[in-house]
Amino acid sequence: MKRAVPVVVVEQRGLSVLVQWERPDRKGAATLCRTIVPVELLVDGQVELADLRAGIGASIDWAAEYRSRLTPDWVARMLASLGIWTVDDLRANALAAQRAVTRIAVEDLYDMLRRLGSQGG
Repeated sequence: MKRAVPVVVVEQRGLSVLVQWERPDRKGAATLCRTIVPVELLVDGQVELADLRAGIGASIDWAAEYRSRLTPDWVARMLASLGIWTVDDLRANALAAQRAVTRIAVEDLYDMLRRLGSQGG
């Protein structure tokens, strides 16, 4: 049994079309996906799921690629290193904690960019 998936056409070039659709994950949330398929596979705003899977991927699975150092243990060590031991300490030094977390998050994004940079696209 075939399953047609509603898609949004992002762009068409010649006989190919870049389409976007929502893929539900195990938790019920939707992940936006993009792929390139032959335009003749697009029928009434839908493409068969098997054809989407066989298409040329035009997006990255960010959840699979992102590696974060922001674990609960890391955050606990960072807070302790800043002398933040209580809620009052955190209120008084929230900006320092925010800067530390933001710095690591940005570094994690740049690490991912370096890893994936050679893929292009």
